[in-house]
Amino acid sequence: MRLGVLINPVAGMGGAVGLKGTDGAYGRAVALGAAPNAENAATEAFSRALPELARAEILCGAGHMGERALSFAGIIPKDVFGEDKPLDKYTAADTIETARELERRGADWLLFAGGDGTARDVLDSGISTPVLAIPTGVKMYSAVFAAKPALAGRLLGRLLRGSRLALREAEIMDLDEDAYRGGIVAPRLYGYLRTVSDAIVRGGKMRSALSETSAQQDIALQIAQDMTPGVMYLLGPGSTTAALSRELGTANTLIGFDAVMDGQLLAADVNESQILELIGQRPSKLVVTPIGGQGILFGRGNKQI
Repeated sequence: MRLGVLINPVAGMGGAVGLKGTDGAYGRAVALGAAPNAENAATEAFSRALPELARAEILCGAGHMGERALSFAGIIPKDVFGEDKPLDKYTAADTIETARELERRGADWLLFAGGDGTARDVLDSGISTPVLAIPTGVKMYSAVFAAKPALAGRLLGRLLRGSRLALREAEIMDLDEDAYRGGIVAPRLYGYLRTVSDAIVRGGKMRSALSETSAQQDIALQIAQDMTPGVMYLLGPGSTTAALSRELGTANTLIGFDAVMDGQLLAADVNESQILELIGQRPSKLVVTPIGGQGILFGRGNKQI
């Protein structure tokens, strides 16, 4: 098999510092202390399929676009192309052109690491090659990603061993990050890519239905009643935790973390370093809910944690 590898090296960087994404915000993310992690996630996936990768023909972009992560895992690609750039010089155009070049060079599958923005770029490339995606982004609404990098590696191993796996058309969805940072959650369907039909590849993220409002209110009321005086509560993203904020009468960051204690807002939209500072000062508890339709608690929309 000829496997094309593509990595968006800056995907997910904005998550830990509370930026809700990295599109157009690389410089700001770095200024807040963000560090790239997409290559580490890809290396974790590669490590779960090393025997199979050793027998495959690997094609990849130069440097941060795939070559570096493969080398971290001890894998020597057969075909490397393109220009290695500093991280701050990468754009969506690099992802689009790399995906097209991998298809032109005969890739049977495209393995990419990134988030919804990366998936959109792969879609915009117009390729017909089936894909498997390693999750490294923040929002993760699209339905082409394995639940976590290690599982992507397990599935990759099965593909490279020649397992007959059914394919399906999977939704590519994304948010307007500027609106997302402003608390407006409006996912949009952009198109479809072919991927494996397997439980390891999670479905697209779902929004809560309006009919769940009463259930959210009941949950919020129960948690508010059970809160311990003198304990700080970090309220995670989502409409259910937003209902808790309404019950407490505090401001809410719909897609961020807020710190409350004794019915008062201590800090809004806190990032990783702020969370570490806050929990070092007082007893703390975390309130999070599963992502609708996926069941995932950590690692996607809450990279601050």
